[in-house]
Amino acid sequence: MVAGGVMPSAASLTLTSACCCSRPWLLATEVVSADTVPARAGELARQLAAGPTLAYGAIRQALAFSAANGLAESLANEGDLMRFTGSTEDHRAAVTAFLAKQTPEFRAR
Repeated sequence: MVAGGVMPSAASLTLTSACCCSRPWLLATEVVSADTVPARAGELARQLAAGPTLAYGAIRQALAFSAANGLAESLANEGDLMRFTGSTEDHRAAVTAFLAKQTPEFRAR
C-alpha cells in the first residue's frame, strides 16, 4: 500500500486473500484513498501479525530465491521451505484447528 492508494505487490497476492478479480491483469490488490492509508496499513499489519508469520517468511524467501534462480533450483528450495514450515508448531496447530473447525492461533514457532 502506498500513499495515493495502490498496493502493487505480487507478494501481497500470496500473503493475503485479496484479489482484484474483476481485473485479473492488475497487481494492485486494494485501492484506498490517501486519507485512509494509515488506518488501513495498521489493519493490514495486525492481520499479517496474527497470521502464520513463519509461512509468510518462507513465501518471501521463495519469491526472492525464484527471482534469481531456475525452475529446478526454485522447486528444490520450495521443497526445503515446505519441509521446514510443515515441521513447525504453527503447522500442527493449524491442522488441529482445521480438523476441529476452529480458527488457528499462530505463535511463530
